[in-house]
Amino acid sequence: PTGDQIGATGARAVYKGNGSTVTVTDLPVNTTYHYAVYSYNSSTNCYMTPPETGSFFIPYCFPPTTQLSNVQTNNVTHESAGLSWTPGGGDASFVLLKQGSAVNASPVLTTSYSPDNAFGNGEQLGTGNFVVHSSSDNSVNITNLIPNTTYYYAAYTYIEADYCYMVPGVAG
Repeated sequence: PTGDQIGATGARAVYKGNGSTVTVTDLPVNTTYHYAVYSYNSSTNCYMTPPETGSFFIPYCFPPTTQLSNVQTNNVTHESAGLSWTPGGGDASFVLLKQGSAVNASPVLTTSYSPDNAFGNGEQLGTGNFVVHSSSDNSVNITNLIPNTTYYYAAYTYIEADYCYMVPGVAG
């Protein structure tokens, strides 16, 4: 933020006027900010003390507020299966798939992953959890599956611009 620096503390004046609100922009994320609000008498050029003080935290991102839902399997063959879902509050969806047991890994904030709908070819999270989907599409056709084998999924909604995932996801 810009504004006159006050002393050597790094504090800056961000507003002077007779209003009751101010919007400060360009604040780095993952940071706690402390503020002091002073009343000011312009005719005597005098600040009223003590000020009102407080703090707020700006997180890295604001995850979606609603998870995707209604995950359905479809078009199951001996080597492939489709998954489709109702979108959540994000603008993209992310699906992990694991053979033989429940998915036991989750995406990490700010991290982009390489998906591949051919099971085993996408990026691996933890052990055996493969990324099979990461896009704004609301379905994926997964290939490279072994017949008579159970597969488990975990599906997430996220904000694509900053990879802000809503965790936990929907599992099945």
